[in-house]
Amino acid sequence: METIYSKIAGVTRQNIDGSDRQEIIDTLAFNGQQLILLREPNQYSYNNIGVYVAYQIGYVNPELADELAPLIDDGVPVEAQITDITGGTEDKPTQGVNVAFTIFE
Repeated sequence: METIYSKIAGVTRQNIDGSDRQEIIDTLAFNGQQLILLREPNQYSYNNIGVYVAYQIGYVNPELADELAPLIDDGVPVEAQITDITGGTEDKPTQGVNVAFTIFE
């Protein structure tokens, strides 16, 4: 078992359906929450991995996705859990999401 800590990328973007990821984080995400990881290969990266609560909140950063995607594709269990939600204050209004990715090899 290995745990890797990282931030979620793309948390300030909007989803295809127009929902706001910052609003989703503010209303639905919490410390300790398990996240859903979905492989979403696209024209920019075959290893793209979306990160979801009930809705998408971002992506695994590209460097880490390059490591995790082949494992997920091979059926290796990978769990993701929110360790901290940062920001959301007057000084730092944009929220970020820190995550622990646990690889069960």
